[in-house]
Amino acid sequence: MCVDSQIQIQGSNNFVLLDMDSVLFRSKIKVNGQNNRVILHPGAYLSGVELYIEDNNCTMEIGANTYIGHHSHLACTEDDSTLNIGSKCMLSSYVQIRTGDSHSILDMEGSRINPAASVEIGDHCWLGEACKVMKGVTLGRDSVVSTGAIVTKSFGSNVLVGGMPAKVLKTNINWDEKRI
Repeated sequence: MCVDSQIQIQGSNNFVLLDMDSVLFRSKIKVNGQNNRVILHPGAYLSGVELYIEDNNCTMEIGANTYIGHHSHLACTEDDSTLNIGSKCMLSSYVQIRTGDSHSILDMEGSRINPAASVEIGDHCWLGEACKVMKGVTLGRDSVVSTGAIVTKSFGSNVLVGGMPAKVLKTNINWDEKRI
């Protein structure tokens, strides 16, 4: 279901697949380039979110029954990068996830030193408000990222991470969306 949302596609051989049971509410999908894919699986619910793909051969996939809160920005930038978010995840408001920097940083010889890198968020992860997940990060299943954290490296499953840059605060954790 697409309610009060925008989908803008420029380029060729791009597609956006919204499963019939997914919801795009007051959100925006913008795709610019060639051979790009955006996939929302059943039960994915995006409320006031911006999904952005630029360049070529990029894929952004949101798993089944995943919720993403308002003012979150997910960007899959630069050729051949992917941004995958697993099933049953919960991303709070103002979350930012990017696969690239969108601009080049060069060494003194003129070689680029900041290439894009794909991002993978495992199943059943909870990302706290205003956290940032940077390029190249993999986050294992059943993990939690604290409010305001900046995740610059990968972490395994069942961890609570937080800080700037994020570090492991606690291991062997899980979470439940219900207050117990």
